[in-house]
Amino acid sequence: MPLFKAKGKLGIDIGTSAIKIVELGMENGRSVLANYAMYELKSHGGEQVAGSNLMDLSNEELATAIKNLLEQSGIKSRDAIMAISSFATFATVISMPYLSEEELAKSIPFEARKYIPIPLDQVVLDWSIIGVAEQKQAPGAEGAEPARLWMCSSRRCPKTKRLGTSALPKMRA
Repeated sequence: MPLFKAKGKLGIDIGTSAIKIVELGMENGRSVLANYAMYELKSHGGEQVAGSNLMDLSNEELATAIKNLLEQSGIKSRDAIMAISSFATFATVISMPYLSEEELAKSIPFEARKYIPIPLDQVVLDWSIIGVAEQKQAPGAEGAEPARLWMCSSRRCPKTKRLGTSALPKMRA
């Protein structure tokens, strides 16, 4: 499935002091910047407001700010890709014996405990197979070749509730 459709995709980065939105489209088979918008949390004099942080805004206030940015900039696409800041995430590449995807899904939480320093019930965990060595044996067989997996997690907390912001009217994430 192609990443970009006719109207392109939005990249939305919600940081602590700014919201950045880019609209990417396709031109001659290449990604191009079609539009962008940015909202910075600053006072009237252009100085950073002491103690102010976008993470302190409610989801409704944040959704309104994003909606206003989209309207003011003339951005048309509504297919969004959201970013989570790197300090709020953990990602690594691990190797495990190749199993079926169903068996890997059951095994990943046990393996993740070795790498994630907080209880798994406090994180959102995801993974993807990035490579499997050529199989000489059946999946899961003793001595089976390893699969390389990309594993990532983000803490479940008020700061990561921002993912719910993508529920803006006509916005898809």
